[in-house]
Amino acid sequence: MKADIIPFYPSSDKTIEKSSGCYQYDSDGKEYLDFKSEKPSEELQQIIGFENGASVLLSSGSESIYLSIKMIPKLSDKKKIFIYAQSHENYPLV
Repeated sequence: MKADIIPFYPSSDKTIEKSSGCYQYDSDGKEYLDFKSEKPSEELQQIIGFENGASVLLSSGSESIYLSIKMIPKLSDKKKIFIYAQSHENYPLV
């Protein structure tokens, strides 16, 4: 067994054996969608009808909230947002 990189996330003996397009396949043949490739983003934009759009793949809910807070003033006429004092990350008002 490989040594764990982060102790609370156990390492796996599986390895990525091959890839095709936006899919990767492990040593057992299981298929994984590679969300870092452009193809899933393009397909999602097509499904939701968001032509000429852009997408950002984030790692956590906190990143999503932070990006949303920063984007609101740029994408709408709203210049202020309300944030509870005891909110998740206590981000400052924009």
